[in-house]
Amino acid sequence: MNGLELEILYDYFIKIELKDGTQAHLRPITPNDDDLMLEFFYECSEETRYLRFMTWKKSMSQEEVKMFTNIDNETNFALGSIIEFEEEEGIIRKKIIGVARFIRDPKDPSAAEMAVVVADKWQQKGCGSHLLLNLINIAKQKHIQWITGSLLTQNTTILNLLRKSGYKIDFESYQGLISFKFKI
Repeated sequence: MNGLELEILYDYFIKIELKDGTQAHLRPITPNDDDLMLEFFYECSEETRYLRFMTWKKSMSQEEVKMFTNIDNETNFALGSIIEFEEEEGIIRKKIIGVARFIRDPKDPSAAEMAVVVADKWQQKGCGSHLLLNLINIAKQKHIQWITGSLLTQNTTILNLLRKSGYKIDFESYQGLISFKFKI
């Protein structure tokens, strides 16, 4: 990543406050986040991972980690919610608590598939809402007009998040899956 690319990505750094008062930063995921991404994956419960990946996923390979962190920020964009905390001996650590991403449809670059996941400990604190709405704003800046996605019918948290987003969303349900599409 060159200096200009980093400068452009800094435009997407956003300070947020969660409902419990926790301060976090939303920022693009970068290749330097491999260890944080892997830690985030294991911080999510098996159920949360199942709802996100729509399959029981017990581990994440190094290749998969790279796939989620080595992104081009145009056709594939990921926004992480990051907190900082102090460990023993005063060492400051960072932790990913949520991620929202979109991947452009290769057949229609004005559309992108979106996903949002928040670690269990940080759910119901507004993190997912911040991620969703800021990712949508970034998608608009990148000339995306339609957001699509799929989720399991039992993923009521994301379903409710979408319903409260303020967008008119078309939902279609079929065999345990809900597909959605909305204009941004």
